[in-house]
Amino acid sequence: MSTEERDDLFRLVMQYHDDELPELEKARVRALIEEDPQASAWLHDMEAMGNATFEFVREAVDQEDFSEYWVTVDEGVRSPTPELRKRKARADEAGLIPWLRRNLGTWLVPAGGLAVAGAAALIVLAVGVPWVLTQGNDAVTAEDWSGLASVDNTLEIDDIEGDDWAVSIVAAGEDAPMIIWLDDLTVPEEQG
Repeated sequence: MSTEERDDLFRLVMQYHDDELPELEKARVRALIEEDPQASAWLHDMEAMGNATFEFVREAVDQEDFSEYWVTVDEGVRSPTPELRKRKARADEAGLIPWLRRNLGTWLVPAGGLAVAGAAALIVLAVGVPWVLTQGNDAVTAEDWSGLASVDNTLEIDDIEGDDWAVSIVAAGEDAPMIIWLDDLTVPEEQG
């Protein structure tokens, strides 16, 4: 077995000992431990170390009173250390709003906020209201087109005769437009 495979097996034995493996994987690793004497020794050492640690901790805390333990932890979590309070105070004093309060007084910050909100509202109204009013007039929907008939482009010419004009018609086909020329046949008199 290679060194890498040996390391992988050691990790599996640790996961087995710590009960970190899924149920299906546990049976496979248990079989590997029973087949490999070194893996079995690793598991034995891990169990012995775990038991010794448990006994050491049990004896060390046997006479301790833990009735107020979680209350003390909760108080410690809720009341930050002096350094944390200092950092929070510095963070609270950073930025534009605290600077305005320090330098301009507490009344100016709300007034400034109202002024900015008012200016934004005026811009929205000045731009938005005319836009909204023009949108209703120009909007064309599909319903506007329903019921309209196609345009008939048929050209009927009753009379194409004239004393001083002529009509020329070119029809290129169904997809091409019809072209009509009206020519003035009168020749201007030469000026002399």
